[in-house]
Amino acid sequence: MTPFFEWCLDKLVPTWMAPNLVTLLGLAMVVITTLTYLPFDLTMAEEFPAWKYFFSAFAVFAYLTLDILDGKQARKTGSSSPLGQMFDHGCDAWSSQLLVFVPTQIMKVGYCVEFLVYYVSLIALFYSA
Repeated sequence: MTPFFEWCLDKLVPTWMAPNLVTLLGLAMVVITTLTYLPFDLTMAEEFPAWKYFFSAFAVFAYLTLDILDGKQARKTGSSSPLGQMFDHGCDAWSSQLLVFVPTQIMKVGYCVEFLVYYVSLIALFYSA
């Protein structure tokens, strides 16, 4: 998928845009998609309109794309730094916490043993990597 990301970097991300702004836009997509569900159904078992599910798919894809583009933008502009890398990993940590709720809401799992196993394994994989 590298040609796709290179095309996105050339066509969609202007040179003046800071890599941390790209990271922040990705985090905003995750927060927005989480806020389309959680305030309305804390049980994660309610049915929602189809547009919310399509928006979630788009938002997760946009987050993953922006998460890749921020590093490429930092290398392209020569503005990579340890602080930027820490900011990127911090936003990824928040995103991994919030992204747990999107698939469980879509599958209507609710709070149960399966949710707990999914949550703990996803977070353990993120932090062990």
